[in-house]
Amino acid sequence: MKIRIMLGRVALGLVALAAAPVFGADWSFDPVVNLAVEQNDNVFSVDAADGVETEDTSLTASVAFVWTASAPRSEFAFAYTPVIERYQDQDQLDNTAHGVTLSWERDVSRRFRWESYVSWRRREARRLLGEDPSFDQLVLPRTRVDGLSLTGTGSVTIAPRSRFVFTLTHASTSYDETVLPAADLDGDGTRDTAPVLVDDASALTAQLGYEYDVSRSAVLGLTYSASRLDEGFRGETDVHRVLGVYRSGDPERLEWTFSAGTAVSSVRDPGEGASIEDYDEPTEFVGALDVRARVARRGELRFGAYQDVASTAGVGGAALSRGAHLAIVAPFSRWSRVTLGARYAQRDPLEDDALEVGETKTTSYRAEWAHGFSARWALVVAGERFDQSADDDALNGEYTIWSAGLRWSPTARGR
Repeated sequence: MKIRIMLGRVALGLVALAAAPVFGADWSFDPVVNLAVEQNDNVFSVDAADGVETEDTSLTASVAFVWTASAPRSEFAFAYTPVIERYQDQDQLDNTAHGVTLSWERDVSRRFRWESYVSWRRREARRLLGEDPSFDQLVLPRTRVDGLSLTGTGSVTIAPRSRFVFTLTHASTSYDETVLPAADLDGDGTRDTAPVLVDDASALTAQLGYEYDVSRSAVLGLTYSASRLDEGFRGETDVHRVLGVYRSGDPERLEWTFSAGTAVSSVRDPGEGASIEDYDEPTEFVGALDVRARVARRGELRFGAYQDVASTAGVGGAALSRGAHLAIVAPFSRWSRVTLGARYAQRDPLEDDALEVGETKTTSYRAEWAHGFSARWALVVAGERFDQSADDDALNGEYTIWSAGLRWSPTARGR
């Protein structure tokens, strides 16, 4: 774990150093402050069919500090978002979360371009981030979770209509505890479920692709990627994928990307106490579809669906993950808009084992209405619904949250 933390700090330092050329560019600072009162009908996220639901009201405050810079050949962005939650009755659930993202894009020359992205976040609440419908992570009994993601992408043009693209991605998750306490579902003072076993995990993926411009708006490609999924005491899995890719459309109207291929998985290390030597069905179909469309004048629709062999962040071992997400942004006046989001994710372990948590399914919905009084001030009303079912009862849960609050963008200008 210390090595992962050190790698994260080194990566942040290197990206910050590499971004030095944009420090002379045009910088902007755009903070956003959110203050809301939330009503949660099930703050412990227990399964309503088996447990006792506890309602509570909380005050949530967050500030997004966003810096961006633009130069003729570079784009740079940095954001830090602290979030504070304070509950009226269940003060043991008080939570402070942090999120940091950093990105840099640079055209080194007419033939070479690269991008880098760093993301780190810490959270303690048993809750998904409703504003990120594509975020695929199991919701666990309360514990502190640190997540780090590093991505670097480069492209080299080898002919007027073709290029090579290479990507390196590292993602890691660490927990304060490896044994999460059992749950008291019916409120009688006894534990009704077994403890949930988790472990620090990481995934490293290297990808090489070839792209050819069929036309001004269409691209054909072929990619190969290799991943190493380290699930802690649940062992290590190597995954090799080959996919065909087709991308088409106009960014100002409709653009979509479709990929399909196969993935072959093998056990590199069965882990402590596991009996798996190899997978019975090592070959799986994998692919993805991503669609982005402009709706009306300023609205937007985003849809995605995927199936892949992926990590479960140290919770359930390597799994076949599939899911879909939908987001719609619909402005209805100069400063007001409605945002709708939904996501579904399912994870099937590649092989049954005593240490696995079994199949899990997660569904969430979110609706938000932001009524702008001006470019800087808005009243925000939102509703959020979440359901998670699993073979392991300790991972079952649901909640509904209603919230109302204010959003302040002090540097926003009317458009």
